[in-house]
Amino acid sequence: MSGSAYSMARGMSREECVEKEPCWTKTLPHATVLLNGIDAALKVIRDRKYKEVTEESEKFLRSVSNNYLKLFDRAPGSYIKIDIKEVGEGDIALAIFDLLVSK
Repeated sequence: MSGSAYSMARGMSREECVEKEPCWTKTLPHATVLLNGIDAALKVIRDRKYKEVTEESEKFLRSVSNNYLKLFDRAPGSYIKIDIKEVGEGDIALAIFDLLVSK
């Protein structure tokens, strides 16, 4: 998740975001992508039984992600533009998976 893969679009509608930079292939609310990535990571970990995900660790993971969202996307209704060729739910899931399993 490099910083260059994200750009803020404050005060614009989704359509305006897409028009401004048509090279971006998809625009999603950042929360959706992050939370879907978390769900995917938790599912993989549970399915493969690499590590038991306790209710406490899941709550911790979600609270960390909520704090990250608050810091990253301060303006309500803002959209993060995501180039899905570089960053997507799968990348976020892999990053979370690596953090949880490799430690």
